[in-house]
Amino acid sequence: MKEYWKSPLVYSSGVLAGAIILVLFWTGWNWQQENELQEQMLQANFDLEKHLETRSQNEFSIEESYNLASAYYHQEKFDEGIETLKHVLSSEEVSSLLSLKSLYNLGNQFYRRAEKAETPQEALDLYLQSARYYRDVLELLIHGETAPQNILEQTRDNLALVKKRVKIAKSQIGELEKKESNQEEENLYQLLVELLEEEQAVEQKLSSLRKLQIENPQLSLSDELQQLLTKRDENFQKLAGVEKKVEELLAPPSTGSNLKTSGKI
Repeated sequence: MKEYWKSPLVYSSGVLAGAIILVLFWTGWNWQQENELQEQMLQANFDLEKHLETRSQNEFSIEESYNLASAYYHQEKFDEGIETLKHVLSSEEVSSLLSLKSLYNLGNQFYRRAEKAETPQEALDLYLQSARYYRDVLELLIHGETAPQNILEQTRDNLALVKKRVKIAKSQIGELEKKESNQEEENLYQLLVELLEEEQAVEQKLSSLRKLQIENPQLSLSDELQQLLTKRDENFQKLAGVEKKVEELLAPPSTGSNLKTSGKI
């Protein structure tokens, strides 16, 4: 199986689209070659499934595990690919070159997994993980680790791409927080209006009951009066809660970002 050192962008539109583009670039439009590539990918997926049916992953060699992670990547099973590469890195048998390749491909796996994240916060955390592994690769290369040609440039390009994605994710998180803050303000305003309307209604009923009691001293209105006074106390407690929320919203922001991150970029 071919090693997958390419940038994650190569596979952004799926393995089939990437294969077609490569065919066009290298050999021109050739339907026969395209069909062969499709058949090879289908066969590789079939072979992988049969391989897993007959053997446990714990029985694989380190090289087989690395190739398995590559297959998971092409099948867009990034969680499985990530765990498999971590298994490779944890082995005492892994060579320095295979370790370097695994770190690089972990960066790719986390990048592609981030593209499928359901929330900007999840995407941010995954992009930061991707950046971490690309930086690990650069650190090893800077200290003289041997690697395939152009891997240094590819890693730098990938890291630059991840940094752009991190900025976008942070921007999206900021927009969501702003929207949530605006919605909270709207909810507080609506609650305040409702409390004021209720208080006006309570005040009117209290005034009517007191007037009725003065006009008819023999009437016992203590229960009705007590219910209204209890309702007023409840409204005052709710109003105090609204005032506290308003103070929190108006308070100056604390220093530092509120973004939850799992690392630096």
